[in-house]
Amino acid sequence: MFHEESETGTAFLAVHPFDAWEKLTADMAEWYDMVDEDELEETEIDWLEDGVSFAEVPSSGNYFVLARSGVHKGKVLYADHDGLEAEVYAESFNEFLIKFLSSPAEQIEHLGCYTRYSDGKTNRQWIPVESV
Repeated sequence: MFHEESETGTAFLAVHPFDAWEKLTADMAEWYDMVDEDELEETEIDWLEDGVSFAEVPSSGNYFVLARSGVHKGKVLYADHDGLEAEVYAESFNEFLIKFLSSPAEQIEHLGCYTRYSDGKTNRQWIPVESV
């Protein structure tokens, strides 16, 4: 877990261990089950059949996927359940880590501000604006 808040366990990014990737990939694929094959082909979602989901923004329905074939082979995609779209997030796994770790607050905003931190005692919530 990256940027986990100790009181509530809220984290911005969960990079899962290898043995959890199969289930995480199945969870991600469920979002795309409602889209027919012709539409998937039109939207260049050619990575869905053998892409591997290895990370997620917890409680968002959005996943990071390593494309193993197709036009995006070797790239890390951000699969956003809202609109069933995916964007190239990084050209490689190493770039994925560098991009996220170099500017986490910026990435939280870019990826949709799904993560809200709190003190676990009140209803107040915070979205990070910078990291130190």
